[in-house]
Amino acid sequence: MSEQPEFDYFECPECGFSSVQKASFSGSDLCPLCAGDSGHDVEMKRRTARSDDKPEGKDARKAP
Repeated sequence: MSEQPEFDYFECPECGFSSVQKASFSGSDLCPLCAGDSGHDVEMKRRTARSDDKPEGKDARKAP
């Protein structure tokens, strides 16, 4: 496992949804699943991505 400082890992503390975005990502950090399901704004936790992260949602490391 190695850190990937060019990417950030986001995970929702409420539902567990996760994604990996570029470290320069400046979009919303609110969980899209919680917002769609319950209408609640739940802030996703953000940390430096690791090589062994397997996000449920988008993985920007795989983008062309």
